[in-house]
Amino acid sequence: MNIIPALLGEHAVIYALLDKIERKKQDWSPDETRLAVVMLASALESHATIEEDLLFKELEPHLGLGSGPLGVMLADHEQIEAILARLALASPEEIEPLATRLIEMTREHFDKEESVLFGLAKEHLAEELLEKLGTLWAQSRSVDIRSVDINTAKGAG
Repeated sequence: MNIIPALLGEHAVIYALLDKIERKKQDWSPDETRLAVVMLASALESHATIEEDLLFKELEPHLGLGSGPLGVMLADHEQIEAILARLALASPEEIEPLATRLIEMTREHFDKEESVLFGLAKEHLAEELLEKLGTLWAQSRSVDIRSVDINTAKGAG
């Protein structure tokens, strides 16, 4: 399994969480919004770690870090982490604006990955390596892809 569709699938789940928080945060108490963001933080942090440890590590020899695409991606990860840290300590009045900024920043970051970085990965990394990274992704997520043929799985086609 190629890692890029796996990461895109994670984006889809996180987009659903972002949408839910965005729709409901005006109706929720600050504590309810903070709790939703804490759950979102877990997904974002896990996703970022997998990207950095697997995909970014393999792209670094091709793209470098610096101010290029990988540098931008890592800076985005750090900014998102900083917002999450601020949210954990935020006063009730600060929670909704910080949650709004987190949602915006995450969407902007995912757009950069989907429109630029994943294409660079396809361009610079061999298909075999992308498949190996997909296997490592599955292992890190405890997903057994060995016995699943996506072409014959129930509902496929």
